[in-house]
Amino acid sequence: MGPRGGRVLNLALCPGRDPRNCPDAASRCRSGPANIGGLHGGGPCRLREPQLATYAGAPAAGRPTDVAQQPFGVAVLGRYTFVADPTNQVVRLLLGSTESVFAGNGSLAAEGDGLDLTKSQLKGPYAVAIGHVNQLGFQVVSFDVYIADTFAHQIRKVSVTVPPIDSPNAQLKTQISTVAGSGDFGFSGDGASSTDALLKAQFNSPYGLAWDDSRSLLYVADTLNNRVRQIFVPSTQVSPSTCPSGSATGPLLLPPPSLLTTVIGSGASLPGTGQVALNHPRGLATDCRGRLYIADTYNNAVRVYDPAAHTLSTFAGTGVAGYGGDGQAASKAQLKQPGGVTVDPQGNVYIADTGNHILREVGS
Repeated sequence: MGPRGGRVLNLALCPGRDPRNCPDAASRCRSGPANIGGLHGGGPCRLREPQLATYAGAPAAGRPTDVAQQPFGVAVLGRYTFVADPTNQVVRLLLGSTESVFAGNGSLAAEGDGLDLTKSQLKGPYAVAIGHVNQLGFQVVSFDVYIADTFAHQIRKVSVTVPPIDSPNAQLKTQISTVAGSGDFGFSGDGASSTDALLKAQFNSPYGLAWDDSRSLLYVADTLNNRVRQIFVPSTQVSPSTCPSGSATGPLLLPPPSLLTTVIGSGASLPGTGQVALNHPRGLATDCRGRLYIADTYNNAVRVYDPAAHTLSTFAGTGVAGYGGDGQAASKAQLKQPGGVTVDPQGNVYIADTGNHILREVGS
């Protein structure tokens, strides 16, 4: 079963979620059970007021290791927030009220595997993703952070070991390595069967990452190759689904036959769709059922790939650039070069409608 077709609400153009500012939503609010924008069925109409505040950063320039100039990709694990800052060639770590450089030293290069993380070098990192997380009881003891080193055409991984809870002054232990990519742009490597073959594979400006913990897969938006590819990480322990209680989970699937595969895009055929033509895919996100959401940026749409059914469908957007469709089915809405997408634990999908300078929500 595919994702349910939600309705779109523009979070930025409905101040305070006040029906006076959203006439279409107000009519539904007066008439029945749906909430504002038709986002959540059941129960009385509720007006939720979005809260917006600056969490980190300032509109200022400075040294690369001091000031973020172009924050792009964000990944969150508990109290750790990682921010890809491609202009400064670093990934930042926000922890409590502190901000520090997590990876990269501000130099434009792809170096540093096996060295101290602060001495590593990145080359336009545009995306970060949290990989597998190891826990001992309720305590996180280690986790992986994947980095799309976009202009190096590589995928890097930082393995993080968290100090014991009774050692509050201890530091995170980290080690960076290259997971895939030769450093030369191009396309090659599908069917790789060894880690050495992964390191010889070629990507062309990967701009997006998403981790599927239930299958131990890292999805990569191989943007200038107009593909989405998957990297199988066989050493990772597969985790059970994290769907909320009562929600349907995806079926268990067999491991892929190779370490690197094109899932969607040129050369990948899907039942009923034939050759799929993505156009500069960027943002990626997975939900608790293992479905993959793709910001198909220059096609002005968000797609959803179901690996269990091996199908691809349009989740949001008509394919025609523009703005419209709030309160309607997401597939009838217009987007303009969406660059990012994410899914919350309840299955609501948030779209960075980049060309319209708007954040939009599609309810589950």
